[in-house]
Amino acid sequence: MTSITSSSATLNGQILDDRGINIINRGFYFGTSSIFNQNNKYFSTDTADSFTFAVTGLTENQIYYATAFASNNINEEGIGASRSFIAQDVITTEPPEPESPIVATLHNNIVNFILLFI
Repeated sequence: MTSITSSSATLNGQILDDRGINIINRGFYFGTSSIFNQNNKYFSTDTADSFTFAVTGLTENQIYYATAFASNNINEEGIGASRSFIAQDVITTEPPEPESPIVATLHNNIVNFILLFI
């Protein structure tokens, strides 16, 4: 997540390996529940392996959760690990450390996507 303020943020995801399967949708489950599928599902309009989604209208000091997803042409969906942040204006003096890649396994373990929050 980048550009976090008290009212907005940009969610960032990346598909590192699509295993040769046609990715047709990508985006984020996003909201205030720590259980990802209880949050709304937002589709990115990006079509590349790197994708983003801007969220606005956030409530200051509220904790939000984001979980990246990608789905292929046979409706299998890969899910990344959930990340959380607090909607607040933050002043940083050092860049954040990069996060480790997140492996997302599709239903029935047929195909794996690797998602990375950056």
